[in-house]
Amino acid sequence: DFLLTGAAKSLRLQDPHSNLGNPHHTMLVQTHHEIETHELTQKRIAAEWESWKNDLIVNSDRSWLLVKFEKRWKSEFSACPEKWDKLSEVICSPKWLRKVEIMTVNRNSPTRLDYDDDRPLMVVVIGGFSLGRGLTLEGLTTSFFARTTKFYDTLLQMGRWSGFRKGYEDLVRVHLT
Repeated sequence: DFLLTGAAKSLRLQDPHSNLGNPHHTMLVQTHHEIETHELTQKRIAAEWESWKNDLIVNSDRSWLLVKFEKRWKSEFSACPEKWDKLSEVICSPKWLRKVEIMTVNRNSPTRLDYDDDRPLMVVVIGGFSLGRGLTLEGLTTSFFARTTKFYDTLLQMGRWSGFRKGYEDLVRVHLT
């Protein structure tokens, strides 16, 4: 969903009549509060992403991922105006694929999450408490919660789902384990 919606947002940004309110594209992966879990999750996602990215670049229109992505787009995002042929062009663009960053956000993180409007981010952010303590994720489109709680309103607050997503409200997805 992160890649599909990122491609859709990229196409919308190219439209001179677009009303897209935020150029950033973020996915939240909310895990356990332990930093070791963040690091392990980041390594796993980064390894999988490298495999996917290489497949999409090398195999382009023959990629097994594109078959899955097309099926997902047509079943989950059928109300969206973007056509699959345009989306697949974006998704297979090496320049676009290389923009995706995967990082952890916690007290031990070597780099800080910095949303600079001169360089829009496409980022998967992995963390726990730090993501739920006042940090707003710009252009948040996809969230995956892998932690347990009895207070689901807290999870929604952690993901900052209270704001309006101007120009991409039809792309927002929340996934829970």
